[in-house]
Amino acid sequence: TRMLFVNCFETANESLKVVAEYRETMKANREEHGVCRSKEAGMEHDRSKSCSHYESYRLTAAARPPSCMQKMTQDWPSATEMHVKREMEGCLEQLNATALGWLAPLHEHYRQCKEKSSKLTESSINCTAKQSEFEHSFCTYDLKLTDTCVELSREFQQAVAMLNQT
Repeated sequence: TRMLFVNCFETANESLKVVAEYRETMKANREEHGVCRSKEAGMEHDRSKSCSHYESYRLTAAARPPSCMQKMTQDWPSATEMHVKREMEGCLEQLNATALGWLAPLHEHYRQCKEKSSKLTESSINCTAKQSEFEHSFCTYDLKLTDTCVELSREFQQAVAMLNQT
């Protein structure tokens, strides 16, 4: 009967080594997930800042095109009336002189917002996958630990019962 207890403790040691491996995997997955979510939070901060700059800038007078553009239609360049043609040419001069002045900064703010939003989306997908890995490894660890405890409890109870019979 003494050997039953020895066997029980040997089984416990071997089983708990396996459980420890599952625990280490789970801990590593938890760490990876945590690091990923921390980076994601930083990316959200950067995205929010860039998109806020874009939203603020696009509402300023500097982001507005020259007012003559409101009159520009597909027919305007082919105008035959001299005063309409001069107005169109004046607008062309104004556009040529200011186009990069108002369009480039607006587009740059937009581009940065869009780029950071896209990177954040990719990061969120990646972190969600890491979260799933972590949750799966936690459940696997928990299940293996529970199974091991149930089995060890059963073996120990059998050993005690055999001891009580002698």
